[in-house]
Amino acid sequence: MMKKGMKQVCVSMAVLPLVWLNLGITQPLEVQVNAEETKENETAKTEAAQQLSKEEYAKLSAEEGLGNVIDASVTDNVITLKIDNGDEDQDDYLEISPLANNLLKVNLRPRNIENSESTPMIDPNATFTAIGATIDLESDPMIISTDECTLEISKNPARMTFKDKDGKTLLSESADGGIFDGGVRFKRGASDHVYGAYGISFGEGDLGMERDNTAADSGKTAQAGQQGNAGGPFMWSTAGYGLLVDSDGGYPYSVADEEKLEFYYGDTIVEGRRYVKENVEMYLMSGEPEAIMSSYADVTGHTPMMPKWSLGFSNFEWGTDEAEFRKNIDTYRAKGIPIDAFAFDYDWKFYGDPVHGADYGEFAWNTENFPSAADATLKTDMDELGVKMIGITKPRVVTNLEDGTPTQQGKDAEANGYWYPGQAPYEDYAFPVTVRSIDPYNAEERDWWWSHSEDALDKGIVGWWNDETDKVSSNGADYWFGNFSTGFTSQAMYEGQREYTNERVWQTGRTYYPGAQRYSTSTWSGDIGVQWKKGEVVDWANGMQEQPSTMLSTINLGQTKWGMDTGGFNANSGQVLNPNPELYSRWMEFSSLVPVFRTHGNDNQQRQPWFYGGTAEEVAKSSMNWRYSMIPYMYAYERQAYESGVGLVQPLIFDNPTDENVVDLTDEWMFGDGILAAPVLEEGAGSRDIYLPAGTWIDYNRGDVYEGNQTISYEVNDEDWTDVPMFVKQGAIMPMQQPQNYVGESAVETVYLDTFASDDNTSFTHYDDDGKSFDYENETYLKQKMTTSKTTDGTTFTVGAKEGSYQADTENYIVKLHGNAAESVQVNGADSKLYDDLSALENADGGGYAVSSDIYGAVTYVKVPAQATADTVITTTGSASVVQTGTYEMENGSSFANTVADKPVSENTYVDGYDTDGAGSTVYANVKDSGDYNVDLTYKNTSTENQSLSIFVNGEYVKQTTLKPAAEWTIASEALPLSAGKNSITYKVVTDTGDKADQVQLDKVNVGFTPTIAKVEAEEADLSGTLAVATDHWFYSGAGFVGGFGTAGDEIKFTVDVPADGEYVLNTRTANGTGMPQTLDLYTNGEYNSRVTFPSEGENWNIWSDTEKAVDLKAGTNKITFLMDGATTGNISMDRILVSAAPVESPVQSEVNLLDNGGFERDASGTTNWVESHPDGQEKAYGVDSGSGVNPQRSVAKARISIFQEHMSKH
Repeated sequence: MMKKGMKQVCVSMAVLPLVWLNLGITQPLEVQVNAEETKENETAKTEAAQQLSKEEYAKLSAEEGLGNVIDASVTDNVITLKIDNGDEDQDDYLEISPLANNLLKVNLRPRNIENSESTPMIDPNATFTAIGATIDLESDPMIISTDECTLEISKNPARMTFKDKDGKTLLSESADGGIFDGGVRFKRGASDHVYGAYGISFGEGDLGMERDNTAADSGKTAQAGQQGNAGGPFMWSTAGYGLLVDSDGGYPYSVADEEKLEFYYGDTIVEGRRYVKENVEMYLMSGEPEAIMSSYADVTGHTPMMPKWSLGFSNFEWGTDEAEFRKNIDTYRAKGIPIDAFAFDYDWKFYGDPVHGADYGEFAWNTENFPSAADATLKTDMDELGVKMIGITKPRVVTNLEDGTPTQQGKDAEANGYWYPGQAPYEDYAFPVTVRSIDPYNAEERDWWWSHSEDALDKGIVGWWNDETDKVSSNGADYWFGNFSTGFTSQAMYEGQREYTNERVWQTGRTYYPGAQRYSTSTWSGDIGVQWKKGEVVDWANGMQEQPSTMLSTINLGQTKWGMDTGGFNANSGQVLNPNPELYSRWMEFSSLVPVFRTHGNDNQQRQPWFYGGTAEEVAKSSMNWRYSMIPYMYAYERQAYESGVGLVQPLIFDNPTDENVVDLTDEWMFGDGILAAPVLEEGAGSRDIYLPAGTWIDYNRGDVYEGNQTISYEVNDEDWTDVPMFVKQGAIMPMQQPQNYVGESAVETVYLDTFASDDNTSFTHYDDDGKSFDYENETYLKQKMTTSKTTDGTTFTVGAKEGSYQADTENYIVKLHGNAAESVQVNGADSKLYDDLSALENADGGGYAVSSDIYGAVTYVKVPAQATADTVITTTGSASVVQTGTYEMENGSSFANTVADKPVSENTYVDGYDTDGAGSTVYANVKDSGDYNVDLTYKNTSTENQSLSIFVNGEYVKQTTLKPAAEWTIASEALPLSAGKNSITYKVVTDTGDKADQVQLDKVNVGFTPTIAKVEAEEADLSGTLAVATDHWFYSGAGFVGGFGTAGDEIKFTVDVPADGEYVLNTRTANGTGMPQTLDLYTNGEYNSRVTFPSEGENWNIWSDTEKAVDLKAGTNKITFLMDGATTGNISMDRILVSAAPVESPVQSEVNLLDNGGFERDASGTTNWVESHPDGQEKAYGVDSGSGVNPQRSVAKARISIFQEHMSKH
């Protein structure tokens, strides 16, 4: 008699292709279904879709394990154990196959049954080379060992113990447990940290990534799930093991205090089981996390390389037409904001159209919305602009139009049996038409689906947005799709397109189950909310803060390609809600550090950067330009994901498996092996804690050096949101390029190798290919391994010989050796030529070197030929002194205008053409600290009169600079307020300020790394006692001030860097509305300095005063502390401090024209210095929200569809 749980029962389907039950019947069996009954069944099933109860788990856990081994043999690398189960005619068989040194396949065939068909989880094309495993079947326990792991099997009863290469037990079966015909049961260490099993759906909150106690997540099973979820019967541990069970859904059980790691098939699963397994097929893996993920990919399939353009930026949009689309693309190009792809929702096709929808409208361009798509005109135009078009698909077809007319596609699907089992027709939520779900499990349906997609591909749709392959909820219908629906939908497009063309495939879906990665699909996190975190606006959708855990838990399940609706999709809060500028800025920074960089909003919402104000636009553009400079670095990880299953983004546990500080740390991650990313995810944050694992870390944007194994409090800019905390790991080599408006805009002839050498040998393999075809599968690629190390005498850098047959555009590598300016450089033993600066080296015909400085200190640039067939060895010796200033060439910055035709022109070494209003150029400068900096602009003015440009810093207007006539290059200096880290410095023609610059050419900008006047906001300092950040006074600097100083022990501690030992002026800005002087004690670096008296300007707390004191500081980092003790009076508010080598002239540049509550931090109930302006005779400013809302302009396209509010979350 069959034991409970042995067979995965197919339930909740009214139509079942019986071929899956191996009965040889290939035509679907039709069963009449009552739609209302189906709905009730689905509701009941949904209610049952929970983790198994404790009682159910206890019952399964008590199921009898295997009996005694009665025979053992080896045939063709398969060890077969015959096991007594009390039935002499039908004994159990346990088969073990060593597939690789760290990978074993274990297969249980209860009662000698035949193996069931593997589910689509398992790659049918996977091949393994026989290894020399050592097998001893005579001993007890029997031993199967490889170079990396050992499996011991006791004979009486048959129980397995899995060990690593050092003999440490990883997993073991207890005498009263073990594998059985309903699942697998292992004992594991109580301190082991487990990952995988399931991800996070779009409304589940932050479940973290650790899966040490799955019983706590009562609603989670190993299923693809819905709306951004990922899941599968795959669990692994940083303790050194992985477990994969071939199953169509099921129930993971990982509970630390019970020392259990188990997986049960279960009789039913909510999504409906389409594959039955009567045997139990599992895979055991050992090793570090990367090795486990690689073994997982070997079994379930490797992800193909996606086109190189997919590493760029994509704008997804619902509610547009051709006119608006073209205008948006022209604006991106005019503004110099990079974009590679634009994705269309329903708007691109004749889905449900009353005129054209009856003849496969789901697959046809909507030529009323997009007239140029009637032929290849739109495609040709976008190809010239470097824009790829992506179109949405839905797993359904229209069967009847609004007037009841049956469609041809519906008739064909009916005639050929293409409907999804158990799903009746229903009314679509977006159009008043009848639709029905198709069945991508059916190979013939997949061929049919692709055949009708070819025309869209021919006319420009090169990416497939496969929406709603998880669950549909519409007008009373509530249907789940099976776990493999996303995978099979992707398979239809992938295999169809590969057969049709050699162009690579790009797709995205909103769920993931193992195996889907084989078909070139990414995952996005569903229709998340327009909010910082879940519950802020709506309580049924996650916000931005839940996305890192969603991403990392998905990556831990083997899906390396992940993205999200940057800016948020859902609001449903009774208003049209868009992200405010701060949320948009921080979200764009975050999104630039994930595998798939894309925006999306709800119907007719705009997510283009220019809708969110100058500051947000500059923040977004800065992050986008940086990402485009990193294309060579990212593309190497695109290749790595294909080869090993480990991609661009990795949780910190991958490299630090024994570090207890990172076991569930999800708000920071590795962006490749070289960069630790820790974006700002909190609203109004003035600082954030960042944990740095073992190693030496360099602040990517500020240059400070930190030793690892510590948590640092990192100050961030809460006023203009420019900083993205990132840290380079010492030893990193990162290939970079000059950013482009789109991938492939021009040939990348020079690749820069950003190098942070350490005492140890480190390496990086640079990779390139044509970026668009599948020729890489046949070694048509370029690989060159770069290695480096340093000693006290100098640095060695080796460019390895070229591998592969691809001839890239790259002619030269410029190696940036950070940390030293060499006195001499040799290349392959020969002296290299010294050039004056990097620009001269870049424009030289041959190789050579130059020395300079950057935010990290001294630097040596070495230019060598790329793609050499032999190793190129660079050695540096000596140390030269260099001026500590950063040089930013204007031609390497970003030029822009109101139209593409008006954009300034980049020549080899300068930029020309500032002829029209709105034309300008931006460079990105890095500084260590906030403050006022002397910024030198090198320019020519060939006219006989003064000309001028307006200067913007981080999107905000600062001042106008006058450019005197100069036939030769000359310098115009200005004091500019810069923030710590990366800054956008823009020179722009603004005719409203009287600018004229039609005879001006701009060469470069020079900025020192330390300010002439350093500035530290009080709200960014360390606070003790009763001190707190406040905003209720007017005209504070930054995002607030610090109030309190009413209790002894109240203390504020500032951190400030200075370039040299010496005496400095400390300028402190305070408000004192008490009407009398007040005092605090001042300390520098822990030593008492003096008692400081702060004046009062009367009983008005909105008046700020400056107080100056002389302080002795040391070169480097200093602590400046104000303390209230028993002898001081306190009772002041403190806004900021300034530190300068010379007396400070107020106001400093950052406080010129200071606005009250400039960032609108103050609670709306507080007093304000703002007055709303509106026309005479009108009570409020023009507009439905009185001009005070944060909503950017709605789309001007006339939407052809009407979506009811209650259906927004289903999109």
